[in-house]
Amino acid sequence: MALNGAYALFLDDLFKGATAYAAAYQRSESFSLSQKLYGHWQSRSQVLGPGDEYALVDEFADMIGVRGWFEWKLDNDVMAAHADGHTLSAGAAAQTRTAALIWLSRRMASRRRSSASSGSSGTSG
Repeated sequence: MALNGAYALFLDDLFKGATAYAAAYQRSESFSLSQKLYGHWQSRSQVLGPGDEYALVDEFADMIGVRGWFEWKLDNDVMAAHADGHTLSAGAAAQTRTAALIWLSRRMASRRRSSASSGSSGTSG
């Protein structure tokens, strides 16, 4: 419940008060923890670098008392081979995969828009 409250605080802040999602959590006994979690996120979010999300997950887990519920597994693919024979660090490889996925999703969205606009021209197929 505390994570949900923190997320609600995030959304209310993101939408500059246009929403009041956190109001539903204010009377819960976990709301003070929600506020601490969101405050922690605010203090860390401006300085997060690649890989810092793992530490942030650990910090949140410590704050809500579930740190012992999971463990991180090492990625055996520490270096990823690049098409031209060079190698990338795991972080750079992940960024490359992420960039490729973003490009693909934009490309697919563009194709869907094109299909929708050509299909709405009144022609039947």
